[in-house]
Amino acid sequence: MQPYRLIIPESYDGSRPVPLCVSLHGRAVTTYEVNFLRPPNRPGAPPPAADWIQLDIYGRGNNAYQWAGETDVFEAMASVQGRYRIDPDRIALKGFSMGGAGVWHIGLHYPDRWASIEAGAGDTRSHRYPVMEQLAPHQQAMTRIFDYMYEWALNAFNTPFAAYVGEIDGGFVKHIAVREELVREGFHFQGDLFGGYTGVEIPTLQFLVAPRTPHRTDPAYRQRLDAFHPEYVARGRQSPEHVRFVTYTARYNRSYWVTVDGLEKHYERAEVDATRSDNRAQYDITTRNITHLVLRETDRANNINIDGQKLRVKAAPEIAVEKLSQTWKLADGREKGLRKKHGLQGPIDDAFLGPFLIVRPTGAPWNTAAHGQAMRILQRFDRQYRLAFRGYLRVKDDKEVTESDFAKYHVVLFGDPGSNRWIARMMLNGKLPVRWTKETVALGNRTFPAPESVPALIYPNPLSPSRYVVLNSGLTADWADWAGDFPTAQLGDFAVLRAKEGSEEPEVAYAGLFDESWKLP
Repeated sequence: MQPYRLIIPESYDGSRPVPLCVSLHGRAVTTYEVNFLRPPNRPGAPPPAADWIQLDIYGRGNNAYQWAGETDVFEAMASVQGRYRIDPDRIALKGFSMGGAGVWHIGLHYPDRWASIEAGAGDTRSHRYPVMEQLAPHQQAMTRIFDYMYEWALNAFNTPFAAYVGEIDGGFVKHIAVREELVREGFHFQGDLFGGYTGVEIPTLQFLVAPRTPHRTDPAYRQRLDAFHPEYVARGRQSPEHVRFVTYTARYNRSYWVTVDGLEKHYERAEVDATRSDNRAQYDITTRNITHLVLRETDRANNINIDGQKLRVKAAPEIAVEKLSQTWKLADGREKGLRKKHGLQGPIDDAFLGPFLIVRPTGAPWNTAAHGQAMRILQRFDRQYRLAFRGYLRVKDDKEVTESDFAKYHVVLFGDPGSNRWIARMMLNGKLPVRWTKETVALGNRTFPAPESVPALIYPNPLSPSRYVVLNSGLTADWADWAGDFPTAQLGDFAVLRAKEGSEEPEVAYAGLFDESWKLP
C-alpha cells in the first residue's frame, strides 16, 4: 500500500484523455504516510497547465525512488491511469532535490515513457566517486546502475529534457557533469550559463542555471520550466526515426522501438545507434557490447544493416536479431541455455523490484552457527525493510509454500539444505551453482567450511525460469544508503558470508558476479 496525492482540474469530466504530470518530492525526513496524505492549505507546485492532472508520488519516503521506490512510481501511475482517462503519450515527469535525483534515474533509465522530463537540482553522481578505486571490482561494476547517472546522459537524445540548478546549489557541479559528458560524446551547446544552454544536435535538451541561487527553484526559472512542458506534451510522445540509447544492464533496456535483450558483458557501456528510412523499410544500426536486439514497429522492414552486416528480413511487428561469434543473424526464438536478460540479470537486490516471498526454514539445520547467522540476516532485513521501505515482508514457512508460489514470486530462501526443504530440493541434481554439504560450501573452485559459512546468491529459479531464487539475503546496499540517493548493491550476484557470533553483519569471505551465462567466473 502506498499513498499518493492528486491535483484534479475542475474542468476534468472524463470525456477525453488528459495529460498527466508525475511529480517526485524532495527529501523530507519528517514526511511519513500520515502527513503526506494530510491535505495542505494549498497545493505545492501545481501542474504546468491548468487542464492537467498532477500525481504527487510518495515512493517509500526517502530512497530517491530506487529499488521498491522505482516500482512505486509506475504502480502509482498505473493506479491513476485505471481511475482517470490519461493520455499515455502525454505524460510529463518532474522532480526537485531528491525528486530531481529520482528524475535523473527514472528519466534516463526509461527515456521512452515521457513526453517531457524536468530534473531539478538532483544528484547525478554519488558520494562514492572519490573512493571508486577502493571498491572491490564487482562493486565498482555495479556503481554503473545508479551512482553515475551522468554516464547515461545520451538517453536524453530522444526525449525533451530540461535540467535546472542554482548557481550556489551543492549539486551545481553534478548538474554540469551531465552537459560535460554530452560534450565528450561529441554534442555541442549554444547559449550561456545563466541564459541557459540548448543542445545544437539535441534542441529539445536544455540546461538552466539560476544566478546566485541556493537549493531552491527561482520563480523566474520556474516559469521557464513550466513553459517547457506544455509545448512537448501538446505534441505528445513521438516515435523517432533515429534512436540513440546507452545502458549498462539489461534491467534498463528499451528506448522506443529498440530493445537491448542481451549484453556481451554487464556493467560495461552498451550502446545502440539506430536509424530507419525509406518509409521504415531500411534500418541502419551500429552497436557496442550487445548480443541480442529486438526491433519493433518493423511491419514495413525488409533490410537491416547492423554493424556493417546486411540482413534481409520479412516485415513483422517485431524482429529479433542476435550476434553469434561476431556475426549477426535473425534470432530463431529458442533459448540456448541460461543467459542474463531483462528481469533476470541480477544483482541480488534486483529480486526486490518485484513481488517476492520470504521462505522461512522449519527443519533441523546442519550447522548451528551458520544457521544462526542466516536468521540474523533475515531479522535485519525485516527490520530495515519496515523502516526504510514502509512495508512488511511477505513470509511463509517452507512447509506451507506451494509450487504456485514460485510462479507468482521471486522466492528468497533462508537456511540450509537441512533446515529448508526448498533449498534441499534445489540442491538436487546441481540445479544451483553451489555445492553444499554439512562439511563444506563450494562455489566454483573456492571451498569454505560449512559450519561457519552462509552462501548468498541470486539465480534463475529452476522451478520457475521466469523468476529468481535468492539464498540468504535481503537488499545488500549499505544501511546508510537505504535512505540515501544511491543505495548501491554490495554483494553482487553471489557471496559466501562468514558467520560472526551475535552480529547481524557477517564478514564477506567471497563475492562477485556471474558471467552472461549465469556461470561463475
